Amino acid sequence: MKIKFINHASVIFDCGDVKILTDPWYSGSAFNNGWDLLAQNDTDINDLDFNYLWYSHEHPDHFSIVDLKKISDEKKKNITILFQHAPDQKVKKFCERLGFKVLELPENQNVFIGNVAVRCGKEGGFDSWISVTHDGKTVL
Repeated sequence: MKIKFINHASVIFDCGDVKILTDPWYSGSAFNNGWDLLAQNDTDINDLDFNYLWYSHEHPDHFSIVDLKKISDEKKKNITILFQHAPDQKVKKFCERLGFKVLELPENQNVFIGNVAVRCGKEGGFDSWISVTHDGKTVL
């Protein structure tokens, strides 16, 4: 498994055929101009190599609607959104309306994507963490 830092809370877990991008926020500010990216690096989400996109929670510095909407229709066909199971289904339904496939992750259970185990847990009711296990290595 290789891990590449992109920006803020965004990394790519590269597990061969499974590449998971986390929390892409690459442009603009968040929280009514209260937060800016520490590193302004002009990342284009369409240039990144990933096929799964995981969101930890709905805050705009993690769930950036602007960057999500920048994903091209061609790329969108090959991306599955990973998100914690949530009773309100807001994130799931929003992403599906944009044309994405969505896989809800049950709390504290391994979900296998090929030979990669993904586990999601909740923290504080709405925030979440992810662990990725591949080839005997686990990253939280």
